Amino acid sequence: MSDGLYQHFRPEETDFIAQMQEQLFRVSDQQIPYLTEFLNPRQVFIVQSLVGKGEGIHCHCSSHYFPMEMQRLYICPDYYEVAWTDFGISLLAIAFPSRFVELRHRQILGTLLNQLGLKRTTFGDIRVTSEACQVFVKENLADFFQKEVTQIGRHPVRLSLIPAELALPEQDDYRPKMVLVSSPRLDKFIAAGFNISRQVANQLISQKKVTVNFALTEKTAMQLGENDRVSVRGFGRLKIGPFLGESRSGKMKLQVGIIKHK
Repeated sequence: MSDGLYQHFRPEETDFIAQMQEQLFRVSDQQIPYLTEFLNPRQVFIVQSLVGKGEGIHCHCSSHYFPMEMQRLYICPDYYEVAWTDFGISLLAIAFPSRFVELRHRQILGTLLNQLGLKRTTFGDIRVTSEACQVFVKENLADFFQKEVTQIGRHPVRLSLIPAELALPEQDDYRPKMVLVSSPRLDKFIAAGFNISRQVANQLISQKKVTVNFALTEKTAMQLGENDRVSVRGFGRLKIGPFLGESRSGKMKLQVGIIKHK
């Protein structure tokens, strides 16, 4: 990728972009498909932007078959015919004593990341209701998940393979909101999105209550872009939308999606 194209992305995204550019070149040069790990929405946006600049290759998203936020991408020559099975994704149901226990998204996520030491790229969306929980995982790791995940928090659980057609509905309750920010900094988006002061936003970040694209961050000045996801413990979630121009005062106008915690 030329230096001119790098300027459209954040400095911390450079390594990921270089990795993906190398894979795209191989697909184009060797005519061999490439399947990504589970990617967050921002990474999906980046890959789709890169593929859009290539010739003769196409990027297929797992969300085209079943709605999901964390996706795997199948990148291949444009003459390939692609099916759901090419994405290597299994859906696991998490059985637990729902009459006496309520599992939360963060408990399941914490077990997979902290207790088992798994990378976030090895599993996708976690779906949770009061009576059922599910998780999308890489197909080649489904047996590992079923054997190793026997407890979440203090509660015994059992994972079992089920058809993807039985996936719980995606909970996308984002409400659109127009925000004005002087720059696309993380603290400014949090302040504008949840109607709080920047001082409070900075405190939340420093107290490790904020994640960006599912990763904890303490960078108050982190620059955000379209399709980034921000989660603020105790407040809710933000989904960064497109840039819509400037206000009369010179501020950036953007649309964000908001889910507020009750």
